[in-house]
Amino acid sequence: MGLVFCYLARNLALMTDQSHSEFMARYFADMKEESRKQLAAAADLIARFTVMAESKGVSSALSRSSTSKPPELSLRRKALLGSF
Repeated sequence: MGLVFCYLARNLALMTDQSHSEFMARYFADMKEESRKQLAAAADLIARFTVMAESKGVSSALSRSSTSKPPELSLRRKALLGSF
């Protein structure tokens, strides 16, 4: 009787470990998929914001060439930044 109990307990422990491993694998796969969806949504939001800003005449820092001069700061901004 004791040997059968030990056998059943060992098999139950193995099944539990396997179930836990399978559960964690599914959990991480789901988290990876959710992260991809959130990243795609964030990229879409950034793209829509960029299009809206460009339609209002705001140029993106990424679209300026490296040789172009950055826009001048207003006097108020210079004063706030301490570079006046």
